[in-house]
Amino acid sequence: MAMPKLSTCLWFERDAEEAVRRYVALVPDSRIDLVQRAPGPWPAGETGDVILVAFTLGGQNFQALNGGSKAEYGTAASISVACADQAEVD
Repeated sequence: MAMPKLSTCLWFERDAEEAVRRYVALVPDSRIDLVQRAPGPWPAGETGDVILVAFTLGGQNFQALNGGSKAEYGTAASISVACADQAEVD
């Protein structure tokens, strides 16, 4: 499944997947689209930890990021823009 072009990204310390599971259970027309796991150790965790969850909530695209900081639920958000390559970013 291709990632959407624009998506709101919610920042979590480490509980992104748990939060997303709660959200999609409560809101109709919702689903988890992708769970991306760490391929190896990283600054905020270990191999296999969830890094990013892409999900649809009420028909809208979102992402939840385990950023490993002291962010709490709802304290940080950004807009993610998917680009095909560096030229598109530039």
